[in-house]
Amino acid sequence: MESAALTCLLEPLERAGGIISDRIHILAPPGGERGVFVRKQESADNFDSSDVATAPLVRIPRSLIITSAVAANSEIVGACCASMERNDTKINESTLIALFIFTEKALGDKSCWKWYLDTLPTSGSGALYFNHEELCALDGTPLRAAAESKQRLLRQQFACLTDPLASWKHAQKIDAPVGFEEFKWANFVVLSRAISLRSFTESGDGYSDAHAGCDRALLPALDMFNHSDRPSAFWSVNQDGSVSVYAPGTPTGPGVVINGEDLTELHFTYGKKPNTEWLYEHGFIPENNEHDAWPYLIEPSGSPQLISIKQMWMSELGLLPRVMFADPATTGGGSDGQGSGCYISREAIVALCLAAISDTSDACASAVGTVTLDFPYFTINGELLIDDDDTLLLVPGLRRFALDMCIGRLQNAMHTMAEKANQLSSISASAIKGYLLAECRLLHQVVVALDRLR
Repeated sequence: MESAALTCLLEPLERAGGIISDRIHILAPPGGERGVFVRKQESADNFDSSDVATAPLVRIPRSLIITSAVAANSEIVGACCASMERNDTKINESTLIALFIFTEKALGDKSCWKWYLDTLPTSGSGALYFNHEELCALDGTPLRAAAESKQRLLRQQFACLTDPLASWKHAQKIDAPVGFEEFKWANFVVLSRAISLRSFTESGDGYSDAHAGCDRALLPALDMFNHSDRPSAFWSVNQDGSVSVYAPGTPTGPGVVINGEDLTELHFTYGKKPNTEWLYEHGFIPENNEHDAWPYLIEPSGSPQLISIKQMWMSELGLLPRVMFADPATTGGGSDGQGSGCYISREAIVALCLAAISDTSDACASAVGTVTLDFPYFTINGELLIDDDDTLLLVPGLRRFALDMCIGRLQNAMHTMAEKANQLSSISASAIKGYLLAECRLLHQVVVALDRLR
């Protein structure tokens, strides 16, 4: 059925000079999620398909785009930020936008943004809403650490808001709740629905000064398009700061018939993200995500003195503290064995070898030799001086030892996730169970590929 969201959007958009084509429908089809659908264009003698390809289906004027600059104009947002700064609490663009919709929501009918706020979901999902049981199920995954860190940050931020919110509520005569749950909901909205304006302007096609350098933004109507790896629509930033949506070509994909009209859903791509990022931000993972990757954290071993040397090397060589292990089937290291030699980069191999070598490990001494410090370098068996990354990679046995350590850690993570997934049975944890099983499959393929490199 047609969503009330379209009715909420039409009048404010048109009044501000925006556009929503009469071909657009925002609705939730029977058994489906709310999305943006387009009516298929009927052929006619005077029909010009180029007009459809070049005319925007939606245009959101700059005045209706919520950025941190817009949020900063709010007196209560300014007061909240000042309180956070006094308490040395982290603030960024997303924080400002979340504070803005958090306080505008509390204003109710007095908010000039009520028409937009009424189109937003009333409940949240993803990392901000994981409970204790779900976090325990994610033990050992990068998602748990990220979720707990974000939840702690939100509580630290909200602790700074008590006084400014109390004064504001009294002055505005607000009865609506402005508690932590409402603050968390606002952050969920920004996390799951805000776009990066910079992602378009950095492509060379956009206008970098259109929004005073702001990146994160909430856009009415734009945030109702669902995701697909094969998008049928795209958005662009115009010179005046407005944002337009286009759907070139003839829409394809499953259609629905509503009130006798043949409709097809339009999709954006939300980007190429690993499953961890999908579940963290959106509360779901796409089926058969080709862009999944496991972030393997580099953990240097050895004495404090050796670790200090390693950290200096990591900095000087520009090595990242983690290696992203993608699906070998998508990176040339698939199960057929073709291309496995280039599955991970030279830099990743250097980082793994540097992390593995140790002056306190009997296993390292047996596999590689005795490591002795010779600051800022080190030697193997008192003979081989390791003074650069080229020499490091030539140490006999080190590459295999480093890969063995890496494979062991990945196998432990895989077994832990499989056990946690088997323990989950509640419907509420179905997304987490799907994530755990997907990551198990990914790590199995990664281990097979790494084993070939030893």
